[in-house]
Amino acid sequence: MCYPSFAAVLMILSAGVGTGRTSKSLTRNFDGAEKLVETAAKAIADRGPVAFADIAFCGGATSFKKEDRPTAEAALELLAIKMEARFGKRVGDLERVGTDKLGRSLVRYTYMEKHERAPILWQFTFYRPEGGGWQWHGFDLNDAWVRGFHPAGGAVPCAEAETLSESGIDALKAGGVPKLIEAIFASGKSLLPAGDRNGAVELFVKLRDTASAPLGKASGAFELIRTETCGKSLIRYAYLEKCERGGILWEFTLYRAQKEWQWLNLGLINNLTNSFTVGK
Repeated sequence: MCYPSFAAVLMILSAGVGTGRTSKSLTRNFDGAEKLVETAAKAIADRGPVAFADIAFCGGATSFKKEDRPTAEAALELLAIKMEARFGKRVGDLERVGTDKLGRSLVRYTYMEKHERAPILWQFTFYRPEGGGWQWHGFDLNDAWVRGFHPAGGAVPCAEAETLSESGIDALKAGGVPKLIEAIFASGKSLLPAGDRNGAVELFVKLRDTASAPLGKASGAFELIRTETCGKSLIRYAYLEKCERGGILWEFTLYRAQKEWQWLNLGLINNLTNSFTVGK
């Protein structure tokens, strides 16, 4: 369970591929899709979400259906207003945080659009028909950044972020859930709504008590078992709180909108079935 939940999808937009003629030469790489997505990302960074329509609904061989452009523009304009109201102003350019390929014919690029209080993810999908060139296939704009995490590997992604995360564990050791909530809601350190602070204490005390009841006495030991990143500005740390007969998983998510790392999300998991690292 996460608190608070930012996983609601804001909007998913997709359209059929354009009906224009495509190049007959079939390239053996993804250069055409790369060029399209880089142009789109730059347009959004320079002029906002509505600029995306100029690129993806241009009416050319790579385009979505041009007749769908007015609907897309209206939706993007409204969405831009809602995003700024909820997440604050956009800061910086779009950052690519993932590339997923489906054979030689489909590729999806994920970009992070950083806002003051939380990130937004853009996902752009391209398709290459047999004997043709790359063309727009779909796009998705949402706040489900939890889907964008990847293992960080052996190196420490950021010492400052890890220090902040460890301060949460230190608080949990020193004074339980109340001290942890105090730490993550500290002024200047948190992106969580201040009004949720009291409710968070009650919620996580109950969750922790329920989770630990069948596990016996807590040992006071915590083990960092996983570090995941989404680009350079989003990090999630997973810690196992050890009890006599099992453990509880705590997940701390930190976000850096500009210079300082801040708390973005807190999660507690008592069913560890899906938390194992899959071996090769």
